[in-house]
Amino acid sequence: MTTSSLAGDEHDFKATTLGRSVSPSDEGGLLHYSDAGPRLRYSNGTYPRGVKSWWAVVIDRIQHPWRRKQHLPSWDSVHTVELNEEGQLHKAKHHSRSCLIRWWFAMQGWMLAAIAGFLCFVSYICIELGVGALSSIRFGFCTVKPFRPQDLCPVERWLSWGDGFVGFSASVGLGTVMASLSAWLVNHYAPAASGSGIPEVKTILNGCVLPDVVTLRTLCIKVPCLVLAVASGMALGHEGPMVHVAVCWAQFLSTLFPQYQNEGKRRELFSAAVAGGISSAFGTPVGGVLFSLEEVSSRFPSRTLLLAFIASVVATLALSISNLFGTGHLTLFSVKYTAICHPSEYVMFALLGIAGGLVGAAFNSINIRWNAIRMTSNYKERIGPVLETSIVAVLTLVSSWPLALTRPLNQLTIHAMFDTCSPEPGETVRGQIQTQTGLCTHEGYFSEADAALLACLGLAAVIRFFQTSVTIGTACPAGLFVPSLFIGACLGRCVGGSVRAINAAHHFFVHSPDPGVYSMVGAAAVLGGVCRITISLVVIMLELTGGLDYVVPFMLSVLLAKAVGDALNDGIYDQYIVLKEYPFLHEELDVSCLSTVMT
Repeated sequence: MTTSSLAGDEHDFKATTLGRSVSPSDEGGLLHYSDAGPRLRYSNGTYPRGVKSWWAVVIDRIQHPWRRKQHLPSWDSVHTVELNEEGQLHKAKHHSRSCLIRWWFAMQGWMLAAIAGFLCFVSYICIELGVGALSSIRFGFCTVKPFRPQDLCPVERWLSWGDGFVGFSASVGLGTVMASLSAWLVNHYAPAASGSGIPEVKTILNGCVLPDVVTLRTLCIKVPCLVLAVASGMALGHEGPMVHVAVCWAQFLSTLFPQYQNEGKRRELFSAAVAGGISSAFGTPVGGVLFSLEEVSSRFPSRTLLLAFIASVVATLALSISNLFGTGHLTLFSVKYTAICHPSEYVMFALLGIAGGLVGAAFNSINIRWNAIRMTSNYKERIGPVLETSIVAVLTLVSSWPLALTRPLNQLTIHAMFDTCSPEPGETVRGQIQTQTGLCTHEGYFSEADAALLACLGLAAVIRFFQTSVTIGTACPAGLFVPSLFIGACLGRCVGGSVRAINAAHHFFVHSPDPGVYSMVGAAAVLGGVCRITISLVVIMLELTGGLDYVVPFMLSVLLAKAVGDALNDGIYDQYIVLKEYPFLHEELDVSCLSTVMT
């Protein structure tokens, strides 16, 4: 035993020595601690200098890498910003500077927008590679490189866990561990990294300041936890959270330049970063700009439009050069259709739009009500966020195992339903999924829409619907773009297969319908019914298909989905803003301002 005298009795601290608590008044102010493992700290969590040993420092840094505890936004921490006043302030400071300084400040905007777009691309690459590496372990491993995904591993080198008990245990066990670890990291270090982050981004761009939402700490936690959550096989995606990741990068870049300490200028960069995030996720530069304009930004002047376009172009250009998927296409969802839609098919597309609006409204209602229960104090006391995520992960993985459509990752199955049947099936993971699920024959032709195939598609949509309803809102990062596309793709493929079978018997249409087109129209309808986005969604779908022949089906289905959904409830992001009680100024279309002449 050694003895150390610490001056300053006014400090309120506690020490532990050999299992005994010691206060400053004990033994005349002298504190005793063991050389084998001292643990001496003040009540506020800090330590006196020279007391902790090196291993205690390492352990403490792992447990508490950030001294300040992060909190979710609340009325006590949120404050609003007058964007017009911020703009006038920046304009006054800008005109007081020399011409050369003004030119340099103008160049900073284009430069930061381009850097933000490139950083979005880098983040997306890291997420895709991480998801591919971790998700493959749930189904097997490559004997050449254990973390190489199945689609990049030679067929003879891929060792699968099989479809029996070993494969089931590996899929459920590893997936649950990944999901639980993701929720634990978010809950312990950065609660603001949970969810998609789009409601928070909309609130910020509406003129509010939400502490901890777009910090570098949130970014450092969100990206790896998003990889874990998607790779676990839960009913979520990473395309939506790319918006939050992009704004976090923009916040970090804005701290490097004095003019972007202005809240108005900072939000210009945020809007541009949103376009870069969507462009990285979908490979759709124009759709990314329109998404930022339509969905998240409250103010979008012409200068912001140019900044968003620069960020979007840089992100898409980098994605194109990288050739991430090795197919020459920008994204995994890229497809090429050759079938021509007959005008008489528009009736079926309209029905898909109505169905998408009904499904989206039902999802929004169920999910919001479940999250309202989740936010109550009784629920929080009984079920913690990590335990809840673990339970949801187990239920999701167990219910997804029996069906070949719900077992793989959402992105792979969606692409298999979007695409047409290949004349060389089984050579890619997409082709293998098409043959295993019965979408295509082994010869590369469309399978007949029998009762078994239609039941499988319908059951997969129902299962994913309820899985997503309880998953969105958990502690882990989660986006609902991909699950919504999956549900709509199943419904659309079911309708497309039925129409193709009916046409083969009665020849209603000149051309044989392509079920992949119906699948993509159904996906757009459900996503539009959930999020209530229209123009940007149509453009994204057009950029994915690479042709204008399908603009009318997309426009018709998305417009009807929004009309039907708006008649029942609001979009999912607007309802989350209301549920979380964020100060958000909605644009009321039925209110007009009239000037009154005083007499």
